[in-house]
Amino acid sequence: MLLEEQGANVDLYEARQRVGGRVHTVRDAHGLGYEAGGEWIDADHSRVLGILKRFGIPVVATPNKPYTLSVAGSRIAETQLWPEAKADMDRLDAEARRLAEGLKDPVWSNRDRTDLDERNLAEFMGSIATSDHSRWWLRANLRSDEGEDPERIGLLGWLGGYRNYLNRTDGEASAFRVDGGLRLLIQALSRATKAQPQFDRLLQGIRTLNDGVELQFSGATAKADKVLLTLPPPCLAKVDFDPALEVGAYRAFRQCGMTRTVKIVWQFKRAWWVDEGMTGFLMSDAPFQQVWPAHVGDAPSLVAYVNGDDADALRKGTPESALKLLAAQFPAVEAEYERGWIHDWVRDPYAGGGFAYAPPGYVLGGKAWLSRAQYRIHFAGEHTAKWNGFLEGALESAERVVWEILGQ
Repeated sequence: MLLEEQGANVDLYEARQRVGGRVHTVRDAHGLGYEAGGEWIDADHSRVLGILKRFGIPVVATPNKPYTLSVAGSRIAETQLWPEAKADMDRLDAEARRLAEGLKDPVWSNRDRTDLDERNLAEFMGSIATSDHSRWWLRANLRSDEGEDPERIGLLGWLGGYRNYLNRTDGEASAFRVDGGLRLLIQALSRATKAQPQFDRLLQGIRTLNDGVELQFSGATAKADKVLLTLPPPCLAKVDFDPALEVGAYRAFRQCGMTRTVKIVWQFKRAWWVDEGMTGFLMSDAPFQQVWPAHVGDAPSLVAYVNGDDADALRKGTPESALKLLAAQFPAVEAEYERGWIHDWVRDPYAGGGFAYAPPGYVLGGKAWLSRAQYRIHFAGEHTAKWNGFLEGALESAERVVWEILGQ
């Protein structure tokens, strides 16, 4: 859309049979509705909020606090949080702020901070937690926010993301959702562009010529002056580039972390959780980890957001086997259950995971290559942005790459 507004002629190719990628609103004729992928909008995500306003798509404030906590067989409200856990979270935030404020931008320019790049987030968390309750609370929050087990997340990359939060007060995170689903944004963007997507175009190779670029799909080719790739890193790693990209780019594609993310959805006869006093998010020590009410459609439904090793375990099962874990904490749920779904972004051939993250050693070892143009090839997507892992990052990368392509 932005390229066309600047006078460019654009052809759009899509490997799937739908647009939106990891934004995917599921609706059916029986009242079911939920977000299988991206869902939450932070209050300081000005690009997302701005484009929704441009298209007249309203957002709804979605109270997600106070959390309900279910730990070791006991259920408490977040207002009853163990004092040492709250104190340790405050200490973690203070230390993260101190370290993040000392970093240069972009994060990979901090060549003297190999000490941070080689550490993982679990080590940082472990240096602050003072009790078992604190360790669970810190881990539960960090794992849910980052979409992956903290042992896999590099500290420098995490601190680079933390820089986005330095001006926050409280309540910005997960403040809004789109009533009707983010499909409304995808539909509005589709209507606003002249280019109509050509579906089932799985990119296999790119050949750079003297006067342009040849795109090689399964059973078809196309030519362009320049090409913009928004494929996630695992998919970029499968593309055959001729001539070859610089070695650093291949290494960056292959070594970039992609979160092991699963969403499990359960539909029920009634919203039983209201009677149970479950307000906002449920944070649990069960493998399903974090649960909230779906907001799209009329059918009473819960969404479980599962990451890391737990996601690897649960995605091999069924919604019913995962429901038994919830029933251990809320025995009435099985009698109310109607049907369920598992959305496995790891096995999705056009995603390879939920969103990008930087493993230990990655920021100084290759992250800069994710957004670096080569020949006539340009790269965008949340993995190339400061707001990586967010819709905001996808739009941020769009702004950058339009200037890059048009030479402005």
